[in-house]
Amino acid sequence: MEQNKSFLHGDIKVTVYPGAGPAAPCCYLVCDHGEGPECVEILRTMPGKEACVITVSVPDWNKDLTPWPAPAVFRGAPPFGDGAKAYLEELVRITQETEEREGLCPDVRALSGYSLAGLFAVWAAFQTDRFALFGSASGSLWYPGFLEYAKKTPFAGAPKAVYFSVGDREKAAKNPLMKTVEEKTGEAAALFTGRGVPSVFVKNPGNHFVDGPLRTAKALSWLLTQNR
Repeated sequence: MEQNKSFLHGDIKVTVYPGAGPAAPCCYLVCDHGEGPECVEILRTMPGKEACVITVSVPDWNKDLTPWPAPAVFRGAPPFGDGAKAYLEELVRITQETEEREGLCPDVRALSGYSLAGLFAVWAAFQTDRFALFGSASGSLWYPGFLEYAKKTPFAGAPKAVYFSVGDREKAAKNPLMKTVEEKTGEAAALFTGRGVPSVFVKNPGNHFVDGPLRTAKALSWLLTQNR
């Protein structure tokens, strides 16, 4: 495979890890904290290794990935914002720009992320038809009002598959909102399944802060196998 390439789209860093060819699936991974390379390295050992992975950074994690304001869950942390709509619009432009400059014509696009990026990926299924596969690895589906929103909102396109996971110790969190994550994630998976979208809900060992790249790679691998 070709070497990876990086470029800036405004203040967003985009890195392209080429796949098996121009028509290979494109996996857009919204990420931060440098976990992208490790996730891609793990994915290359799994089913779906032929995919092109494109990592996209997040300038303001708490604002850009959340669809409406909410109070902070940790003392001293900034509150959550309502920047997801604007960030998604930029992300769609990034998909167009990247595929044009790299000569890509993917047969399917996936959108995936970890934690708040996992929430963002699932929320995006109700906002755009640019993606067909959605992955939420330890996604923040405890976010206030999200499930209520999802239950009353139609999909923007026709999702082909959705992956959900949590750590089996995440429900032991001290924060009363965050400790509902397993219950809320199960409800979200059931909602997609009930609407006819192939979905899976995986429980990984550990709390929220372990094995992020591995959990994310597992999400992408499963999604790519559903596209066959």
